[in-house]
Amino acid sequence: MFCVLLAAALPARAAKNAQVVIGFVGTPPQGFQNVLLNVQAVRLNPKKNAPANGGGWQRIPTPPGIGGNGQNAELTIDLNASQNIPQLFNTAGVKPNTYRTAELLLDPSNPGTIIPNCPQAFSRLEGCISYPIALNNGNVILVTDTSDAGLLQPSKDNLGVLVLQLQMMVNQAPTSPGGAFLVTVTMNTVPNATVPNSLMAIVTGSVTVNSPGAGTGGTTVKVRKLAVTAEATDGVKDVLAGVPAAA
Repeated sequence: MFCVLLAAALPARAAKNAQVVIGFVGTPPQGFQNVLLNVQAVRLNPKKNAPANGGGWQRIPTPPGIGGNGQNAELTIDLNASQNIPQLFNTAGVKPNTYRTAELLLDPSNPGTIIPNCPQAFSRLEGCISYPIALNNGNVILVTDTSDAGLLQPSKDNLGVLVLQLQMMVNQAPTSPGGAFLVTVTMNTVPNATVPNSLMAIVTGSVTVNSPGAGTGGTTVKVRKLAVTAEATDGVKDVLAGVPAAA
């Protein structure tokens, strides 16, 4: 199940921000029933090949209350389960800009786990149990788009959507039971046009309210803040929209 809540009731400090939603699709290695990555954040930068300790980074963290607290909070992405259906990570406010670099931050002490398929014959490994992974290319994975359009161009008037494809390749199996699989994780972008329309689409509508100043004696008419909730559960697509009337 995945659910996205897009609300106009943003904090005052975020009113000038654009909203970006991050999603993942997975390309797991063959022979594993689960391929799990522990994602702590995705960062965006308007510069191409931006250094990790440079300026301009905008952070999309894990959703509040999921997988721990603060900078160490993480959300587990299953590459097997997200091969055909994007797994949404979070929606957060960023500065309106053209972003050319995206950076995936995995848990440096526990980047993920994999569970092999149960063997049909004797194996020196312990069968279909959970194994840790060790990253051959480090816990920070980057993708860069140097074109004029960049990876995405979120603004105050639209929702920026960035779907990232994560691919894992197994470099070496454990040399002893309980050891770690050495893997390489790479990341690329997925064009919005290739995401199934039944799963991600733009919902539009209109609402008519009294204009400010239309109240008795020239007082301002307050309009309640608006919110839309879109949800898809186990292949059943529902859209729930609530637009409160003017006060």
